Formats: sequence, structure tokens, C-alpha cells
Amino acid sequence: MANVSITYQDVEDCAAEMRSVNQNTLIPAKDAAKAAIDDGIGTDLIMPKTGAAIEDMYNRVHHSLTLLCDQVESFAHQFVQIKNGMMEFDQKYAENIRQPA
Repeated sequence: MANVSITYQDVEDCAAEMRSVNQNTLIPAKDAAKAAIDDGIGTDLIMPKTGAAIEDMYNRVHHSLTLLCDQVESFAHQFVQIKNGMMEFDQKYAENIRQPA
């Protein structure tokens, strides 16, 4: 079994990077793709039934991508919460050693 070494700062840095990539890359790309599809269907595609089918399918994809972006943010938050729990445990354990009940 491999040993894992991670600092509290590593966790904060990783969570910050996840949030940054989500806000600065994933969400803008998702929204730009949606705008391009909406624009293309609205102005370039002259087959109304096909356009509606493409729009329906892309709306499903867009919804899935939105859920993915939400999960990236949620995972970053959860990662920090785990770190905070470890810090609290460390503090309480040290206090119990110094002042046993």
C-alpha cells in the first residue's frame, strides 16, 4: 500500500485550482458552446425538425455539463471540508493528550 503525503496547503491549492479551472475554463467553454449551438440552430439551420432535435439533444448535453461543473465546485468544497475535519481532529487529539479526562 502506498504512503500518501499531503499538506493542508496542498489541499487548499488543489481546491483553488479546481475552482479556478471550473470558473475560468469549464463554465465559459460550456456556455460558449451553448451559445454557438443556439445561434447556429437559430440562424444557419433551415430544417426546423432537425434543428429542434439537435437543440433537444444539446440541451441534454449542456445540462450534463452543468452538473459536471457543479460537481467540480462541490468536490473542491468537500476536499477543503475533509482537510478542516483533519485539522480539528488533530487539535482535539493533541488537547486530549495534554489534558486527559
